[in-house]
Amino acid sequence: MLVGHSYGGAVITDAGSHPNVAGLVYLTAFPLDAGESVIQNALTGGEDVKLGEAMQIDGDVVSVDPARIVEFFFHDCAGDVAAAAAADFSRCRWRQWAGVPRSVAWREKPSTYVVCTDDRALPEALQRSAAARTDDVIEMATSHSPFLSRPAELARLLAGLASA
Repeated sequence: MLVGHSYGGAVITDAGSHPNVAGLVYLTAFPLDAGESVIQNALTGGEDVKLGEAMQIDGDVVSVDPARIVEFFFHDCAGDVAAAAAADFSRCRWRQWAGVPRSVAWREKPSTYVVCTDDRALPEALQRSAAARTDDVIEMATSHSPFLSRPAELARLLAGLASA
């Protein structure tokens, strides 16, 4: 089972076609279709994305205003956890968000979408549009980072999906 978080959804969409992969879990992520990228796709519900207010673009490098990282990604985490995660938050290259999958694994493998209903980076409406592409939808009342805010709950959920 592959789990893709956020941009990682694009990665598992492509990699999930491997014969050793039995299923996919999209954790507030992007299950892209053929020809789509994270920045150009047919998903709806992104009209209210506020993350753009905090994004900083320098050439091909995209980052988030350090003063706003916790607000968008870790607001429901313990203070020390949020601070450590924010300090470790990395930049990325714009071109990676423009990549398109070579295959669309969610069309051929069982897939589940975990909607994080308190996510401030990917609005719930956008996640629900993405989730409509998968076979099953589960909700968690968490931020964009449930592996930090509710790790035990997320681990139980993933263990249950893996054993199903």
